[in-house]
Amino acid sequence: MDGSIFDGPIVRDIPPLRGDAAVQFTGTVYKRMPSVFERYLGGSREALFYGVRFDGKRALLSVGAFVEPPVEICSAVRQS
Repeated sequence: MDGSIFDGPIVRDIPPLRGDAAVQFTGTVYKRMPSVFERYLGGSREALFYGVRFDGKRALLSVGAFVEPPVEICSAVRQS
């Protein structure tokens, strides 16, 4: 992966996507499990991401960035 796309600023020096950027969904959903430290010290929990391509790069797009996800995620992935 070349990076991640989130719904808000994470690091200040990362520019936002251009308004005319075309994002292609690859059909892959990734599930990220937090480390023990992230879970207990930071309060992180598991997160789902869409695999996408844009500008010739591969990235992870946070499912949480959407009010209504553009692509349905099956319940088996959410529960595993």
